[in-house]
Amino acid sequence: MANPGCYPTVSILALAPLLEQAIDSIHIDAKSGISGAGVAHAAQLTEAMKDNFKAYKVLAHQHSPEIVEQVAALAGHPLSIAFVPHLLPFDRGIFATIYVSLQTPLDQAGAQSLFEDFYDGASFVRVMPAGTDLELKDVVGTNDVELCVAAAPEQGLVVITSTIDNLIKGASGQAIQNFNLMHGFDQKAGLK
Repeated sequence: MANPGCYPTVSILALAPLLEQAIDSIHIDAKSGISGAGVAHAAQLTEAMKDNFKAYKVLAHQHSPEIVEQVAALAGHPLSIAFVPHLLPFDRGIFATIYVSLQTPLDQAGAQSLFEDFYDGASFVRVMPAGTDLELKDVVGTNDVELCVAAAPEQGLVVITSTIDNLIKGASGQAIQNFNLMHGFDQKAGLK
């Protein structure tokens, strides 16, 4: 058993409430800070990314198979998913913008209710009010994920923005939370 990766975490948590809907396609546009590349590359990336922004491993990132596999498992069938990661000049965090084309449109109230009901009582997941502009600074240093959903029913489109701290929710904090769940402890133990 393995702990989920940071990009799969930010993506799958954002998609899970929609996976019972009839979906045509999913496009994940995710941006990470330089700490996602690991300590070995941090100094080199700090200089290379100064005043820079880039996409990398487009449609070929090592986390793509995990996202595709787990989304299909939750949906009960394969789905068309395009995953494009980007690297930005900040230390930590991931900000994902996920575009979901639906066969049967959802309006804003329906999409908001779907997310709020799905995550009602969930630890470390905050579904934000419609129209909230998510910011990384609100999750950095926490085991939280923040989600905001916007619906454009005339286009059959739902856009979810999702933020996590890649070093906590995307790695160590999530590992502690998963350990707690596996061994019957309160999932918040050690994560305050």
